[in-house]
Amino acid sequence: VLEKIREQNPGKRILLVLDKHGSHRCKHTRKRAHQLGIDLIFIPSGSPHLNPIEQVWKYLKWTMAPIVVESEAEFKDLV
Repeated sequence: VLEKIREQNPGKRILLVLDKHGSHRCKHTRKRAHQLGIDLIFIPSGSPHLNPIEQVWKYLKWTMAPIVVESEAEFKDLV
C-alpha cells in the first residue's frame, strides 16, 4: 500500500494519517515508510472523532446488528 501511495504521488511530500493499529506502528511499516519518504502521523488513542471511518463502523454496527441474514450473499446485498 505504501508503495502505491508513493507511486501515485511522485516527488510530493506525503503525510499519512493513521490510527494506532499494530500493523500501522510496526517496525516494518515505519521502516518502509521512511524508505519511501512518507511521514506517518498517528491519531491519538481515544479519538474516534478524528478517524472518519469510525463513524461508518458505528453506523453499520447499529444498523446491521438487529438484522438476521441467511447467507453471505444476502449480507453483501444489505451492505
